[in-house]
Amino acid sequence: MADVITKILKDLSIRDLPSTLLVNREWCRATVPMYWKAPFSFTMKRSMSALKVYELFLERESVSVQGTAEKSAQKAIQKPFFDYPSFLEEFNYTNLLACVETYERVRKVEAILQMLTNHEIRLKTFIMDNTGANNERVYGLWTTPCYASIFSSLNYVEIHTPFPKNNVMKTLAKNCTRLVCLNFK
Repeated sequence: MADVITKILKDLSIRDLPSTLLVNREWCRATVPMYWKAPFSFTMKRSMSALKVYELFLERESVSVQGTAEKSAQKAIQKPFFDYPSFLEEFNYTNLLACVETYERVRKVEAILQMLTNHEIRLKTFIMDNTGANNERVYGLWTTPCYASIFSSLNYVEIHTPFPKNNVMKTLAKNCTRLVCLNFK
């Protein structure tokens, strides 16, 4: 039955998938991985919703690191139904950055990248747009060697240029051993 549902879902557009989440549990289990493989793509509203869900995972991880004295606080934190970050395949870095408040951008993006590393996520697609040299530090966060494992499995990268001179190209060449397509727009 799950195979039939998966075949049906593949024919639907991303706009139709939220409705299929509500059919029943079986449809929900089949839909969630498809819907969450690219949570920061498509619309800003969807990206903001994905960021809120990812923040739940960040809160859960920070509470579990603090120790057992915080068990009552941990119970107060809402637990998501699924391990949503584990479904991530396409990462629109630009949309993620657009969702995060400027004053906390570096800290929060680093926390999300670390969470993805901890979940042993292996991306297939990475999309990044250059919005100016003022954000060069934030845009370069993903090039930090501690996050290399997330990007090692990339087979498609889309970069909207012009891009400031930094280590982006060197990092892609060094870390993306499975890269099939590098698309500059």
